Amino acid sequence: MRNSRGRTYGTFTDFDSLDDVMDDLYYYMQFIKFGFGRCLRDCARQIQRNRMSRKQAFEYIELFDGEFPVSSIDAIGSYLNMTTEEVVATIDLHRRSDIWEEQEEKWSLRNPLKIDLE
Repeated sequence: MRNSRGRTYGTFTDFDSLDDVMDDLYYYMQFIKFGFGRCLRDCARQIQRNRMSRKQAFEYIELFDGEFPVSSIDAIGSYLNMTTEEVVATIDLHRRSDIWEEQEEKWSLRNPLKIDLE
């Protein structure tokens, strides 16, 4: 089975963990709580299996790691009996100050992944 919208949120794959929109929240929360997301995890597995180069992994990580699950968030809010705004505010409560900083109402990682292929 493949993801009907194409790629899964936060990663490059379209075939893993597709049957529950809560998975989109789970993997996004991994990014919020730890500063790395699903794409980095999936890429690491592919590198370990010699199915992907580090260069390709870093390209995917830059594009997709930490991607917000836009089309899933309304269903997640509905399930939790919360508005989308309440869900987002609750997610933000889990950002650790040693990992995240907010500047001009925008969150960013204090120490983003540095990509060095040399």
